[in-house]
Amino acid sequence: LVTADAERSKDFYCRVLGFQVLPRPAFSTGGYWLGTPGIFPQIHIIQSDVVPPGPIAAQGSLARS
Repeated sequence: LVTADAERSKDFYCRVLGFQVLPRPAFSTGGYWLGTPGIFPQIHIIQSDVVPPGPIAAQGSLARS
């Protein structure tokens, strides 16, 4: 999951789903790996100020309707 607020996202998933913060490699971007140790699924949260494509992304002149 790409988010502008990784800390807030982490708090939400830990509080609502009971996930724990898991070990994560030292990537150049901030973020968290969440889940239950030894059990899948896991959620990978990536800190980014870039808005990912999706329904709320700005539509350019080449956008399809």
